[in-house]
Amino acid sequence: AVFVLPARRCVPGPALRAHIAVMRPRWMYFAYFSFRAVSIGRFSSVFYLDRGVDPSEMGVLFSGDALISIVATGFLTTRVDKQLADGILHARENAIRMCFALSTVAFCSQCVIDLGFAVPRSLVLMGSRWFNAVAFSPCMPIIDAHTLSILSGDRGRFGEERLYGAVSWAVVNMALGVLMDIFGTWIMYIGTLAFGCATVVMMGAVSSPGHMQLPKSIPDGGESPTTAKRGVGSANVSGRELLLKYLRSPQIFSFLFAIFCLGLDEE
Repeated sequence: AVFVLPARRCVPGPALRAHIAVMRPRWMYFAYFSFRAVSIGRFSSVFYLDRGVDPSEMGVLFSGDALISIVATGFLTTRVDKQLADGILHARENAIRMCFALSTVAFCSQCVIDLGFAVPRSLVLMGSRWFNAVAFSPCMPIIDAHTLSILSGDRGRFGEERLYGAVSWAVVNMALGVLMDIFGTWIMYIGTLAFGCATVVMMGAVSSPGHMQLPKSIPDGGESPTTAKRGVGSANVSGRELLLKYLRSPQIFSFLFAIFCLGLDEE
């Protein structure tokens, strides 16, 4: 269930917790993995082969996607954290809606190739895939952070909420494979548009807060549920400085390379 109140400046204590826009986390994960399955999931290679992409071009698309995602995730999630620190409520929800909306447009823009427009095929496919990498990569860490903020002291339920993502990934992939055999890969446009629009609308809908148990209230002046846990002496350090310090660490390069290889392996 969803309930969203108008965006406003952050206020301390119980008032803040009462104004957190909540979409039950399990449906966020369900929407995320469903959308990923029908757009940039396991059937991407079949989608590209149907449009005349050879294996070498496909390798460029997937490797660029993996590399761009690593960089974009860090910078865009830092931007969301800064908005929260500035007291802007619904920063995460707005970011998630934007991720789904932009990714839907990016993927569906490839239909110009199917419609026979005189456009450079490789440029359209590359632009769509790489723009999608920028727009959609921050979505997962933002959803995770949003879920942990909602659950607060009941974080043991994180796995219970996250489980719905695995369910949707299995169900949607199975259904999509059958539908592609019947109708062809163009059905991925329909699925992407349906899941993308439904998620954007659902996160902007208004309904009763009774469907989601909010964290217990905290006294006025207490810690915000979106406050980042930082070490002693780092309270006045900006998110950008923390990110740059993180990227300068020698160990981070081997870590990023490992994540890059895992991304290629997944594709």
